[in-house]
Amino acid sequence: MNGDWDDDVVWTNAAYSLSALGAWGHPVLLALMAAAGTMLAVGSATYHAVYERWAQRLDVATMMTYLASTCACVLTVWTLWALLIPPVAAVLYWRYAWDINTLIHVPAWSVAIIVALWMQVGWVALGPLVPAAIGGVLQRTTGTDSVWHSGWHIGGAGAVAWVLYLI
Repeated sequence: MNGDWDDDVVWTNAAYSLSALGAWGHPVLLALMAAAGTMLAVGSATYHAVYERWAQRLDVATMMTYLASTCACVLTVWTLWALLIPPVAAVLYWRYAWDINTLIHVPAWSVAIIVALWMQVGWVALGPLVPAAIGGVLQRTTGTDSVWHSGWHIGGAGAVAWVLYLI
Protein backbone atom coordinates (compact mmCIF):
# COMPACT_ATOMS: atom_id res chain seq x y z
CA MET A 1 0.00 0.00 0.00
CA ASN A 2 1.26 3.41 -0.98
CA GLY A 3 -1.25 5.61 0.79
CA ASP A 4 -1.89 6.55 4.36
CA TRP A 5 -5.22 5.96 6.14
CA ASP A 6 -4.70 8.84 8.59
CA ASP A 7 -3.92 11.48 5.94
CA ASP A 8 -6.13 14.57 5.59
CA VAL A 9 -6.99 13.71 1.95
CA VAL A 10 -8.54 10.50 3.27
CA TRP A 11 -10.62 11.96 6.10
CA THR A 12 -11.82 15.14 4.35
CA ASN A 13 -13.90 12.87 2.12
CA ALA A 14 -16.41 12.72 4.97
CA ALA A 15 -17.59 16.11 3.71
CA TYR A 16 -19.30 14.34 0.81
CA SER A 17 -21.58 12.43 3.18
CA LEU A 18 -22.31 15.58 5.17
CA SER A 19 -23.28 17.51 2.03
CA ALA A 20 -26.56 15.57 2.00
CA LEU A 21 -27.70 17.69 4.94
CA GLY A 22 -28.36 20.45 2.41
CA ALA A 23 -31.40 18.41 1.37
CA TRP A 24 -32.86 18.48 4.88
CA GLY A 25 -36.63 18.64 4.49
CA HIS A 26 -36.60 16.49 1.34
CA PRO A 27 -36.39 12.91 2.70
CA VAL A 28 -35.97 11.16 -0.66
CA LEU A 29 -33.27 13.57 -1.84
CA LEU A 30 -31.58 13.43 1.57
CA ALA A 31 -31.44 9.63 1.35
CA LEU A 32 -30.20 9.70 -2.25
CA MET A 33 -27.42 12.17 -1.50
CA ALA A 34 -26.49 10.48 1.77
CA ALA A 35 -26.00 7.26 -0.20
CA ALA A 36 -24.15 8.91 -3.09
CA GLY A 37 -22.04 11.01 -0.73
CA THR A 38 -21.14 8.03 1.42
CA MET A 39 -20.21 5.96 -1.64
CA LEU A 40 -17.96 8.80 -2.82
CA ALA A 41 -16.48 9.27 0.65
CA VAL A 42 -15.58 5.57 0.79
CA GLY A 43 -14.41 5.44 -2.85
CA SER A 44 -12.23 8.52 -2.67
CA ALA A 45 -10.90 7.75 0.80
CA THR A 46 -9.93 4.28 -0.37
CA TYR A 47 -8.09 5.68 -3.36
CA HIS A 48 -6.19 8.21 -1.25
CA ALA A 49 -5.36 5.52 1.29
CA VAL A 50 -3.89 3.01 -1.15
CA TYR A 51 -3.26 4.83 -4.48
CA GLU A 52 -3.94 1.70 -6.52
CA ARG A 53 -5.58 1.52 -9.94
CA TRP A 54 -8.64 -0.45 -8.77
CA ALA A 55 -9.25 2.20 -6.08
CA GLN A 56 -8.86 5.00 -8.61
CA ARG A 57 -11.61 3.39 -10.67
CA LEU A 58 -13.81 3.32 -7.57
CA ASP A 59 -13.01 6.99 -6.94
CA VAL A 60 -13.84 8.05 -10.51
CA ALA A 61 -17.07 6.03 -10.70
CA THR A 62 -18.35 7.27 -7.35
CA MET A 63 -17.37 10.89 -8.06
CA MET A 64 -19.27 10.90 -11.33
CA THR A 65 -22.26 9.15 -9.73
CA TYR A 66 -22.27 11.80 -6.97
CA LEU A 67 -22.49 14.57 -9.59
CA ALA A 68 -25.18 12.68 -11.51
CA SER A 69 -27.12 12.28 -8.25
CA THR A 70 -26.84 16.00 -7.53
CA CYS A 71 -28.19 16.76 -11.01
CA ALA A 72 -31.02 14.27 -10.47
CA CYS A 73 -31.99 16.04 -7.25
CA VAL A 74 -32.22 19.37 -9.06
CA LEU A 75 -34.28 17.84 -11.86
CA THR A 76 -36.79 16.17 -9.52
CA VAL A 77 -38.55 19.53 -9.23
CA TRP A 78 -39.82 18.85 -12.77
CA THR A 79 -39.96 15.05 -12.91
CA LEU A 80 -39.40 12.13 -10.57
CA TRP A 81 -38.06 10.20 -13.56
CA ALA A 82 -34.81 12.03 -12.79
CA LEU A 83 -34.30 9.58 -9.93
CA LEU A 84 -33.37 6.99 -12.56
CA ILE A 85 -30.23 8.98 -13.43
CA PRO A 86 -28.06 7.89 -10.45
CA PRO A 87 -28.36 4.10 -10.84
CA VAL A 88 -27.83 4.31 -14.60
CA ALA A 89 -24.87 6.66 -14.12
CA ALA A 90 -23.37 4.36 -11.45
CA VAL A 91 -23.41 1.36 -13.76
CA LEU A 92 -22.10 3.26 -16.79
CA TYR A 93 -19.37 5.11 -14.91
CA TRP A 94 -18.16 1.92 -13.27
CA ARG A 95 -18.12 0.14 -16.63
CA TYR A 96 -16.52 2.99 -18.57
CA ALA A 97 -14.37 4.65 -15.88
CA TRP A 98 -11.25 4.45 -18.04
CA ASP A 99 -13.00 5.56 -21.22
CA ILE A 100 -14.38 8.88 -20.00
CA ASN A 101 -12.59 12.19 -19.65
CA THR A 102 -13.41 13.64 -16.24
CA LEU A 103 -12.16 17.02 -17.47
CA ILE A 104 -15.25 17.01 -19.71
CA HIS A 105 -17.75 15.08 -17.58
CA VAL A 106 -17.26 17.03 -14.32
CA PRO A 107 -17.80 20.46 -15.94
CA ALA A 108 -20.70 19.10 -18.03
CA TRP A 109 -22.55 17.83 -14.96
CA SER A 110 -21.71 21.06 -13.13
CA VAL A 111 -23.12 23.20 -15.93
CA ALA A 112 -26.27 21.05 -16.12
CA ILE A 113 -26.76 21.40 -12.37
CA ILE A 114 -26.26 25.17 -12.32
CA VAL A 115 -28.43 25.82 -15.40
CA ALA A 116 -31.31 23.69 -14.06
CA LEU A 117 -30.98 25.32 -10.66
CA TRP A 118 -30.85 28.79 -12.22
CA MET A 119 -34.10 28.03 -14.06
CA GLN A 120 -35.67 27.30 -10.66
CA VAL A 121 -34.23 29.92 -8.31
CA GLY A 122 -32.65 32.56 -10.55
CA TRP A 123 -29.28 34.18 -10.11
CA VAL A 124 -28.78 32.88 -6.58
CA ALA A 125 -27.96 29.57 -8.31
CA LEU A 126 -24.57 31.02 -9.20
CA GLY A 127 -23.54 31.04 -5.52
CA PRO A 128 -22.45 27.38 -5.41
CA LEU A 129 -20.05 28.10 -8.26
CA VAL A 130 -17.71 29.86 -5.82
CA PRO A 131 -16.77 26.85 -3.66
CA ALA A 132 -16.98 24.58 -6.73
CA ALA A 133 -14.56 26.78 -8.69
CA ILE A 134 -12.15 27.06 -5.77
CA GLY A 135 -12.28 23.30 -5.29
CA GLY A 136 -11.79 22.73 -9.02
CA VAL A 137 -8.71 24.97 -9.14
CA LEU A 138 -7.25 23.20 -6.12
CA GLN A 139 -7.93 19.80 -7.66
CA ARG A 140 -6.26 20.71 -10.95
CA THR A 141 -3.25 22.54 -9.50
CA THR A 142 -2.23 20.41 -6.53
CA GLY A 143 -1.14 16.85 -6.04
CA THR A 144 -3.62 14.20 -4.93
CA ASP A 145 -1.72 13.82 -1.65
CA SER A 146 -1.54 17.52 -0.72
CA VAL A 147 -3.41 19.37 1.99
CA TRP A 148 -4.77 21.60 -0.79
CA HIS A 149 -6.42 18.61 -2.42
CA SER A 150 -8.47 18.35 0.76
CA GLY A 151 -9.84 21.76 -0.24
CA TRP A 152 -11.23 20.09 -3.37
CA HIS A 153 -13.15 17.64 -1.21
CA ILE A 154 -14.51 20.33 1.10
CA GLY A 155 -15.20 22.88 -1.68
CA GLY A 156 -16.99 20.35 -3.88
CA ALA A 157 -19.07 19.02 -1.00
CA GLY A 158 -19.89 22.56 0.11
CA ALA A 159 -21.08 23.47 -3.37
CA VAL A 160 -23.35 20.40 -3.48
CA ALA A 161 -24.77 21.15 -0.02
CA TRP A 162 -25.55 24.70 -1.20
CA VAL A 163 -27.26 23.41 -4.36
CA LEU A 164 -29.36 20.99 -2.31
CA TYR A 165 -30.30 23.75 0.10
CA LEU A 166 -31.52 25.95 -2.76
CA ILE A 167 -33.94 23.37 -4.25
